[in-house]
Amino acid sequence: MQSIAQKDLVEVKNYGTNPGKLKMFLHEPKIGKLTSLRKPLVVVLHGCSQSAEGIAKQTQWNVLADKYGFYVIYPQQSLYNNPSLCFNWFSSEDVQKNQGESLSIKEMMTHMIQNYPIDEDRIFVYGVSAGAAMSVVLMANFPEIIDGGAALAGGPFMPELTDLQRMDLMFNPKDNTEEKLGAPIKKLNVGFSGAYPRLVILQGKNDLVVNPKNADLLLKQWSYLHSVENNLTDTIVNFNESRDVTRFDFKNSEEETKIVYYEVNRMGHSIPVDPGTLPNQGGEKTMYTFDKDFFSTYFIALDFGLIPDDKVQKK
Repeated sequence: MQSIAQKDLVEVKNYGTNPGKLKMFLHEPKIGKLTSLRKPLVVVLHGCSQSAEGIAKQTQWNVLADKYGFYVIYPQQSLYNNPSLCFNWFSSEDVQKNQGESLSIKEMMTHMIQNYPIDEDRIFVYGVSAGAAMSVVLMANFPEIIDGGAALAGGPFMPELTDLQRMDLMFNPKDNTEEKLGAPIKKLNVGFSGAYPRLVILQGKNDLVVNPKNADLLLKQWSYLHSVENNLTDTIVNFNESRDVTRFDFKNSEEETKIVYYEVNRMGHSIPVDPGTLPNQGGEKTMYTFDKDFFSTYFIALDFGLIPDDKVQKK
């Protein structure tokens, strides 16, 4: 059962047991109605005090979905669950594999697979802040479902810690080895022999909400899962002529890029955007975004393989 919620978002009800009591909103691409070919799916997780409608406008995922043909779903938190509208990335009740918010979002993906022409090999998660932390939880819990993910101002998932310990690490991260960060994730998936999801990390160097060291720990955690420890293969300064953006690529022995890390100088707790009319420009300037001449949604979609690598240059 569905009801119109916003201009281009439809609320999907009764998508599963929904133990996390989350709302689900769907954007069906305009191009999707013209062909029966199976299409990718992107799950977009908002940050604290945000909403599905807000994150859709700020990131313009729907604009890219209409242009390149993929589905987007938006889980939405409620005040009942969290007064700050944060996904409960720190709560053991919500991050365990088969319960709480983690299971609710998995059920959303399952609903899409069962009811829409979804390419099951091309499912991605994207999250900002608390949504970034939850996106890492989903990647860790369901690597057999998710092909890749992006964490903007997030951190590693530490399943063995208590709720308070997870909260503390977001603000006071403690360094650790790749193995100690990554091994607990493998323990969650005994018997899983496939590849873990590819990861895109984006972090502002001047973030005062999430300690930027968390991005380094996240890099170490997933470097272990992909066996690319200390295997930095490419560094691009002034990426796409954006003077404050540096891109780092980490590839495996088969020369496959497994982790991309965008480090953004002179930016705090924000989503980098680049309003404009060129194909690789976009995003809306709001209190949650920052104009860094870098339309991060576009380049993350490019990293996911959702859009063609046309290498559009701004100058």
